[in-house]
Amino acid sequence: YYYLGNSYSMIGKKKQALESFIMAVSLDPYNGNAHFELGKIYESVLKKKLALDHYKIANKYIDSHELNYMYGLLLYDEQLYRRAIGPLRKFIIYEPDSIEILEILGDIFIKENRYPEAIDTYNRLIDKSPDSNLYYMNIADSYYELANYSMSKIYYQKVLDLNEENAAILLRLGSICNLLYEYDKAEEYLNESISCGYTSKDLLFELGIAYGGQKKYLSALISLKEALTYSLDDPILHYQLGVIYQEMSIFDLAILEYQIYLNTYRSDPIAYRLIGNSYMNLNNYQDAIINYRKASELFNHEDINTLYHLGKCYFLIEDFKNSTKYYKSIIRIEHNHPEAHAELVKTYYALNKFKGAKKECDILFMLDRSLFNTLEYCYN
Repeated sequence: YYYLGNSYSMIGKKKQALESFIMAVSLDPYNGNAHFELGKIYESVLKKKLALDHYKIANKYIDSHELNYMYGLLLYDEQLYRRAIGPLRKFIIYEPDSIEILEILGDIFIKENRYPEAIDTYNRLIDKSPDSNLYYMNIADSYYELANYSMSKIYYQKVLDLNEENAAILLRLGSICNLLYEYDKAEEYLNESISCGYTSKDLLFELGIAYGGQKKYLSALISLKEALTYSLDDPILHYQLGVIYQEMSIFDLAILEYQIYLNTYRSDPIAYRLIGNSYMNLNNYQDAIINYRKASELFNHEDINTLYHLGKCYFLIEDFKNSTKYYKSIIRIEHNHPEAHAELVKTYYALNKFKGAKKECDILFMLDRSLFNTLEYCYN
């Protein structure tokens, strides 16, 4: 029946071939070649599920170069990417220069988030086509997804070398340079993108970050304000505006921007801490305390920076007991924290606990001699 099916296939009689192969596998279910032929017939009449079923069985019993090719391609076409990798890899062993299959494998690896394998595959393709924009782009995207921004930057630059006025790539390069703290280079790429006639909220946002990183706060403010025209309720933009206002010492406006951000991200402890910093700079210690305490709660009372500022605020309003409490909580987290020990000297002295103050002086002498020498009480 198997040979009869082959004969019918050779003269184009698919129906009779199908019947013969069905009979062949009913008599011998382990005949991989018959299953393969059934798969080819079903695929030719677009019965792809049946084709895949028979290709799968055939793949168990025979090692066929043609089967690997057809089975892998059909799995890819049906978006069964993970299953397609096996047969296509077997195929590429015998035809390592097949650009078609390498491209398909590269695409699968990206779709399956297997970025190291995608990078390796597209590098093989670049050896064959060194001027392919797509290959460099896919490698750059893969490195970006792996958070390897330095390598990503190298390959995006190669894409740019092939098309110098690619505004989207200029934007991506600007964004990457911001992540790498190369703010001057980011500014250059982003302004080049604008010169290509492209602008967007994301571009203006990244430009604001680039300016801010270089302490060009007025330029950063202008860029972020312009970005805000694209989306007035974007909380991230309001957050960055808060940062810029804070750097410019415009603390009341910084507070307003952070509060808009917190309307969306109510559980962000850093935003509350930044509001606390702004109130502290305005000498509004009560409101600073409210926000620092909220931040500390969200940090599970483990953030030393927040605890330190709480201690400072309470000291400035002469609530020395609470000030002492927060400085001691820092010591419980990090015993050798010199600044906390130094502040405890001051709070103990204010509370007339001279023995405690002296003990803190002795600890500070061992931890930080220069800080010890700033406290007159300690060295007198």
